[in-house]
Amino acid sequence: MVLPDGRIITASDPPPDLIRDEGRTYSFYPGDEDYHWSSDQALIADDDDVKSLMVDSNGALGIITKAVLKIIPLRSIHPTVASFRSRDLMQAALQDLLKATRPFYLHFINDTFHRMLTEVGQTLDTSGEWVILCTFEGTEDEIAAELEKLKHVVQRHNGTLESEEIANHEWNERFYPMRIKRLGPSLAPSEVYVPVKRLREFLVHMEKHFKRERWAAEGAVTDRGDVAVLTWFLDDERKKIAFLMGWYRSLDVIDIGMKYDGKAYSIGMWNVAHSRSFFGKKTYANMAKIKKQTDPKGYMNPHKVFSGPLKLSLRFNLLVLFVVAAVVPIALWLIPLLVPTVFNAYIPWLAVTDLVSALFAFGLGLVIGTVVVEIANMVPISFMLAIGGPFLRLGRRIWH
Repeated sequence: MVLPDGRIITASDPPPDLIRDEGRTYSFYPGDEDYHWSSDQALIADDDDVKSLMVDSNGALGIITKAVLKIIPLRSIHPTVASFRSRDLMQAALQDLLKATRPFYLHFINDTFHRMLTEVGQTLDTSGEWVILCTFEGTEDEIAAELEKLKHVVQRHNGTLESEEIANHEWNERFYPMRIKRLGPSLAPSEVYVPVKRLREFLVHMEKHFKRERWAAEGAVTDRGDVAVLTWFLDDERKKIAFLMGWYRSLDVIDIGMKYDGKAYSIGMWNVAHSRSFFGKKTYANMAKIKKQTDPKGYMNPHKVFSGPLKLSLRFNLLVLFVVAAVVPIALWLIPLLVPTVFNAYIPWLAVTDLVSALFAFGLGLVIGTVVVEIANMVPISFMLAIGGPFLRLGRRIWH
């Protein structure tokens, strides 16, 4: 991995040809030994493995130029589907499956997702509308043993083990959640990690918070005991303003998840405010130390992990500048007409009455616009998002 200041970090024991490129005819810079750091020669004093900080840093700490991947052996896979008649039964079954079995893949869909699939002709002929897809891998004996445990869990929670045909269908369609898109005809997605044990509380809150929306949820359980919950809101991007305003829902989903010990699904420009909770305070502090040491001006992927000034484009800066400059003369012409007593009592000399006063007001507007632009370029993007959410929510209600 190449750091912003040009230094190279390698693994403690890299393969001997990790930085050799024999397939190229031109020379390939292999690096200088003086600039190679092993993972135990950390940039920080703590014991954190530097490599682990780099892998999920969204390019904010450097560029990974080469990696060695470990290939997982191909083994037999057996999908199963169980359905339940309520949210509570489904969640309890998810928790018990994690305790009693070792699933290769564990996934759920909620009742509204089930009904939407029915609307688009992807009907799941299941006994219940809350569906769990659980897949096992291994030898025939290992899979058979896991299936017995699964049957006991499903029976204990009054569920139904569905047919092999349904199980295979859901396994083959697991990467196609956007089958419901035609109902929109657009979708606005969001994602958040929620602990399995608090999934029910999260879903109940979602149902209350978005009771006026048509939305669906699915989730894949991770090996850390969290559920990566993916939500889909039916929308119509042909209604451009309403569709734009509707993106507040993606931010709300993450905020609701965090109330139940969850965290953002990933960090990026829109989720930079959640960086500390996503990485953990200690890890985030160590990453910030590396960033300050190797990239103090923040050139590498700004706003992805570490919040910073918005820095509007030149075109947008000029637009804001001249809009403010144009609004000020109009305002100073209208205000004396609307509230003459107050205006004449305090700032009568600002009234726009002729061309000279209009030009003066325009110049004043340019000054105010310059100040607005400078302030806007200093405001962190996380702050802009924080105050922008309520405006999006209000705009959605007006234009929807």
